[in-house]
Amino acid sequence: MENTFDHVLRDLSALARPARTGDDARDARMADERTLADLVDALARGADASRGDRLRGALLSGASIDRIVSVYLKSGAHSRARHHLLRLLAASGERDALAAFAGLIAAEPPCNSSEAALAFAPLFQHRALMAEALFPKLWECLEHPATAALVLDLANFLGRGGRVAVHPGAPRVGQLAALLGGLVNRLARLQEHPEEFGGTPAALRTIVGESMGLVVALCDALALIGDTSVTGKLHQALELTHRRVRTEAAFALARLGDDAGVDALARMAAEPSARSRALTYLDELGLTDRASEADRSPAARAEGELAAWLAQRRGSVCRQARST
Repeated sequence: MENTFDHVLRDLSALARPARTGDDARDARMADERTLADLVDALARGADASRGDRLRGALLSGASIDRIVSVYLKSGAHSRARHHLLRLLAASGERDALAAFAGLIAAEPPCNSSEAALAFAPLFQHRALMAEALFPKLWECLEHPATAALVLDLANFLGRGGRVAVHPGAPRVGQLAALLGGLVNRLARLQEHPEEFGGTPAALRTIVGESMGLVVALCDALALIGDTSVTGKLHQALELTHRRVRTEAAFALARLGDDAGVDALARMAAEPSARSRALTYLDELGLTDRASEADRSPAARAEGELAAWLAQRRGSVCRQARST
């Protein structure tokens, strides 16, 4: 018998339409809003109260998954409903639903990183996620700025938590190292010739911001995979002036047994704005004493935390000023 969720999705597949211009665009947005309203209503009626907003497995039948895919593809690239549909697939945790999620987000990912993050969020909440239903398909998302770092974060989450026997990126360690090398070269070029990358400071900040999340995730992945053949790329990252890149590269090197990473973290502990993160990583490594006693004193740690907070606050104020 068709359940309520199947019934709603069957009706919604006739409502979704690709976005166009003019009146059609308004109609498409209205259809998206109705799609969202009906999905939320179905979710509220069908969800198991003991599991919050996660779906009962019975709700996502094969027909339901097919209809979600149909609505997603019909709704168009700029639909506001798309990430909600992906979230439903991700929340179910079923093999077929996760495979559909991976296929859709690899082929036609959300247009912005915020919506992509909402789509991926349920995957981090499963206690036993079937990684084999997601990887290697999700690696195709590395081509898209909105999803690249999220895929790496998910792979790192699985690898760090022991949810998989081997890090999903292990078979692609060469590709990941090459990607890091390309990003490092790009950031180095941006430092030397910013005029080549954008006409405004805001454009440059966007480029750096997009690159940073990916660099951090790549450094983490390479350290978790544990292949020391990638240390050359991490040493290249240490040459950049950006403190966060240097810190992450140093930590990855230290985790791979390269003492140059430990030395770099100890040097960065002398910089107030980098001190807090550098000491945190040294603490995690059990090598806090490699930093000077003056840099790891309670007063120095407090100074580092204040410097990091002020830097974050300054960045937030600048972003708000640009948006007004």
